[in-house]
Amino acid sequence: MDDAQEYIDELIGDVNADEPGIGGTVKAGDFEGVKDQTDDAHLYLDRFSAFMQMLYKLEEKYGIQYSLTLKVLPEVAGFTKHLKADNNPRCIAEVHFLLQGQHFILLEVDTSDNATRLSTQLLTIKDMNSWEEDYEKIRKFIIQKTLNWPHNFIKRIAIQQVRFNHPRIDEGQKVAVEDLESWANRVYMCLTK
Repeated sequence: MDDAQEYIDELIGDVNADEPGIGGTVKAGDFEGVKDQTDDAHLYLDRFSAFMQMLYKLEEKYGIQYSLTLKVLPEVAGFTKHLKADNNPRCIAEVHFLLQGQHFILLEVDTSDNATRLSTQLLTIKDMNSWEEDYEKIRKFIIQKTLNWPHNFIKRIAIQQVRFNHPRIDEGQKVAVEDLESWANRVYMCLTK
């Protein structure tokens, strides 16, 4: 899996973590950063290594191009699942595909602490103009629903929703090659039907 690992290492510098920067918007600051919610999602890319290997297979085998963004799930009053068991932030991966004129979004939530099993979601969105607002709601609903997908909300905003069960992933984010192939094939079949 050397090529896949090399590819993942390359991406670490290219992942969009939605951080403020030159020409961007700067988040409001609190005294001494007490409530600093700066999105350090890029620091947690390693939690998605099995998912990244599956994306690599999609690109390697089928030539599927994509863009990837990681975001930290938001803190929601009265809920704690925005944090993993080790008190580090829980992240979500958002992958965009444009294939044959159709826009697809693949979502994957970090459950590397085995808090729950959450399937990968492939969505075709009705109105991409409202996606950012809808995506923010999805992230909050995931926390409010104790790490479950907000299926009723997704049905309102998506033309299509496909769920993919994960292959068996061990603690080191290792997956058997044939399981990675199967995961990538299932995603590919839904992208091209």
